[in-house]
Amino acid sequence: MIKEKVEYLRGLADGLNISANDDSTSKLLRAIIDCLSDIADSVDENTDMIDSINDDLDEVYETLDVYDELIFDDEEDCDYDDCDDCCCEDCEEEDCEHCDCEKPNVICASCGEEIDLDELLNCPVCHKPVFGDKE
Repeated sequence: MIKEKVEYLRGLADGLNISANDDSTSKLLRAIIDCLSDIADSVDENTDMIDSINDDLDEVYETLDVYDELIFDDEEDCDYDDCDDCCCEDCEEEDCEHCDCEKPNVICASCGEEIDLDELLNCPVCHKPVFGDKE
C-alpha cells in the first residue's frame, strides 16, 4: 500500500515535469520521493520477515503444546465406554485394561476394608480413621 502511494507521488512529479535537474525545490521533492520509495521497500521486507517469524513462532507453540501435554498432563484419558471405575477421570473401571494406570487403594486398619485414596481420612464403612487411632 505504501509503495503504491509512493509510485503515485512519483507519477505526479513526472506529470508536473518536476525533475532533479531543475531548481532546488524540485530536487528536494525528487529526493523525498526517492527516500519514501526506500522506506516503502524496507517496510515490505520487514513485513515479510515478521510474517515468517510469526509462522515459525506458531510452529514452536504447537510443538510446546505437544510437549506440555506429554510432560504435564497428569490424567490419562480413556476413550472406552466399558470402563466403570478407573483412576482416569473419564474411566469408570478400577483396573481398566485400556489405561496404563492403577488406582491406589489403602486398607483400613480397623476393619480391613479397601478404600480409595480419595477417602483417606475416615473409612466409609466403619467411619474410623483409616490408619488406626495412632497418628
